[in-house]
Amino acid sequence: MDVAHDRGEGGVVDSDERGSLDERTERVRFGADDTPAPLSAAFAELRAAVAIVATKRDVDTLTEVLWAALHGLTMLGRNDRLRPGRDIDRIELLVAFFLAQPRKGR
Repeated sequence: MDVAHDRGEGGVVDSDERGSLDERTERVRFGADDTPAPLSAAFAELRAAVAIVATKRDVDTLTEVLWAALHGLTMLGRNDRLRPGRDIDRIELLVAFFLAQPRKGR
């Protein structure tokens, strides 16, 4: 899995630097020898929390989905691509979806 990190000052790309995603990012792979220790540690902490509520669902996949959703919300919010003042509502909705039990047969 690759994780994109903005190179702009303070993690935000200036408006005149907005180009394609590939122009603004560097790649960090999960599970690779060069994965930064803080990133691996953060993912491990999140995975431990997910394991508590995963029930019969795959913990690693569930953790990846939550990580990706949080990352997406963060990056879109930082770049003013989401409505302001609705951060708590988005997180509460994400948590509600996340904690919902999967449909039978899945």
